Amino acid sequence: MFITAAIKKEFQLAYVNKVTVRYYIHDSNISDTHPTADITERVSKNLQLIESYIDTAKAITNLTRKERSILNEKIADELFWGIGYSIFWNKGFKEEAFTYFFKALRYYKQNLSYYKTIFVCAVKWLLRIKK
Repeated sequence: MFITAAIKKEFQLAYVNKVTVRYYIHDSNISDTHPTADITERVSKNLQLIESYIDTAKAITNLTRKERSILNEKIADELFWGIGYSIFWNKGFKEEAFTYFFKALRYYKQNLSYYKTIFVCAVKWLLRIKK
């Protein structure tokens, strides 16, 4: 939110081309990238990120239509790929995955890859159920 607000107020920002953070994956890591991370904790972290995007949209009242669309697309991507596909679909929680797939569409209907993925996942799920 800080960067978006700073840009909207025409602050000058700079980019530092230097590694300032190192990221380690270990057994007790709860990030989205760790395969054994607790699902509830992973979903909670992703929802916090999504909430920060929603708060940004509420806090910065002079966003252009395009900027608001970009924020909505980011929210949708986190719902669809970050929670629906990455966490629930890949862990076998199909119904939960579809819940987040459709929540994402409420924020950004224009992404054709969402529809393709929903269709493919639905076919895979139905074929597996019939066996």
